[in-house]
Amino acid sequence: YLKNILYIEEVNSKYIISTRDFHNKLVGNNKNRDIIAIATEHNYHNNDEKYIKKLCDSCNNIDYLVLVSEELRDFYDKKLNDTKCIYIPNVIENIPKYKNKTKINNKLISIGRLVEEKGYEDLIDIVELIKKEKNNIQLDIYGDGPLKNKLLSKIKKLNLNDNIKLCGFCEYDILIKKINEYDLYLMTSYTESFGLVLLEAMSNSIVCIAFDEANGAKKLLSEKNGVLVSNRNKEEFANNVVNLLNDINKINKISAKGYEESKKYDINLIKNKWMDLLKCK
Repeated sequence: YLKNILYIEEVNSKYIISTRDFHNKLVGNNKNRDIIAIATEHNYHNNDEKYIKKLCDSCNNIDYLVLVSEELRDFYDKKLNDTKCIYIPNVIENIPKYKNKTKINNKLISIGRLVEEKGYEDLIDIVELIKKEKNNIQLDIYGDGPLKNKLLSKIKKLNLNDNIKLCGFCEYDILIKKINEYDLYLMTSYTESFGLVLLEAMSNSIVCIAFDEANGAKKLLSEKNGVLVSNRNKEEFANNVVNLLNDINKINKISAKGYEESKKYDINLIKNKWMDLLKCK
């Protein structure tokens, strides 16, 4: 703690960018008054008043708060009087060439921490429904977390060991090489501030299906470039998966639109927003 304070006091820079509320406080309270302090927030607040207050309190003496969605920018802009809220989305660093699918593999993918907010228990239920129409369906879930054993027990209970695999953590470079093996990306999150993993899938020509409860999914997906399912309707979600797996032309049509959407978040476009901020126009 003290080393952080000493370093902030001594740093010779025009800007300090912080990524956690703990660091926001340290920077705001201890920076040289000529330094411009920029805080960043990537999480959705879920209307948690305690979380919201903690973040807002941490932004005392912070010049700018960068949010990854317009909704979050508007939300915090009403709560912060002296800190200017700026919308700058996350980015895609490398966008490969678009690839048309030539065959359906009946393989699905989902990526994320194994925690309650990702809704993986619902995803397991959805695969059980899909299996009634597609007995050879395969879902690979990449990620690790505290729910692993609970999810494994549910998979075993529903007799889905041959259909769902918990693949654990996988390095990004390896995962990107694997992703084209899959037909669809499935997201069942309750909340997402920004669906970066959706963008990664879309940029790799994969059609994404998600519940519209997650704001990050609703921001990126539409009926043209993906599939959004309302009211956490698992039957509708499963039906959409089955219908797409039966129609390669529809998959290619939607994936092409999703690919074009992902290009809007190319790092070479978004970095200009950061450059504008760092010039502090």
